[in-house]
Amino acid sequence: MNVITLLLSATSQGMLWSLLAIGVYMTFRILDIADLTAEGSFPLGGGIAAIGIVNGMHPAIATLLAFGGGMLAGLVTGILNTKFKIPALLAGIITMTGLYSVTSRVMGAPNIALLGEKTVFTGMIDEYFEYRLGALEYRSVRFETEVLDCDNYQGNAVVNYTEREVPYTRIIEHKHFEFGQQEKTVISREYSSEWKVGMEPYYPVNDEKNTRLFEKYQELAKAEGNVIFGGRLGDYKYYDMDKVIEAALNRLETME
Repeated sequence: MNVITLLLSATSQGMLWSLLAIGVYMTFRILDIADLTAEGSFPLGGGIAAIGIVNGMHPAIATLLAFGGGMLAGLVTGILNTKFKIPALLAGIITMTGLYSVTSRVMGAPNIALLGEKTVFTGMIDEYFEYRLGALEYRSVRFETEVLDCDNYQGNAVVNYTEREVPYTRIIEHKHFEFGQQEKTVISREYSSEWKVGMEPYYPVNDEKNTRLFEKYQELAKAEGNVIFGGRLGDYKYYDMDKVIEAALNRLETME
């Protein structure tokens, strides 16, 4: 990959992600609402546009439909916040999480290649191949959310718990993310849980059995000429942020 190609790729991706940045900026700075809906509505719009384009729709019309999907996602968050009195940040998280499943349903497949170009896929590698060799194992997380009749529960946004006797792994107090001054507070307890197909995967289970199965999926992945698998789910490997950046840079060096 020469320097010109690298610059064009970085510029085009930067322009695309700038739209997401604008959405986050508008909600946090202009509207003064801590809303994370954009993190789910952006992929939803991309999925809607991709489906429209591969089915022969004009790209402009597909893009307008994508904008409509994003607007509906924002409407859901607004209703959760104004009608059900759910705090803005938590309402956005609920919508964002639900949109991952909605986007998968809209696309009908975990990946859609456009114009024969290479696509980076960071979803579940076994789901990509429709679990044809069997499902890999993951650990998942479930949340229990509670509204407490006090203005401050733990004095911090996130507190982790490592004691064997404590059933949850952390407590999130949402108001501290945006320095809220409400009379009540909302907390979410996070519990580690067994994963089943259809649930949100969080952590790969890298034991001997799953490693052998993943290696078989890797062989299938090599035959996907226009798809590059990566990330925690695509590589079936736990990554901290520094390691995933290193892996992405290393992968870039091997690309043609």
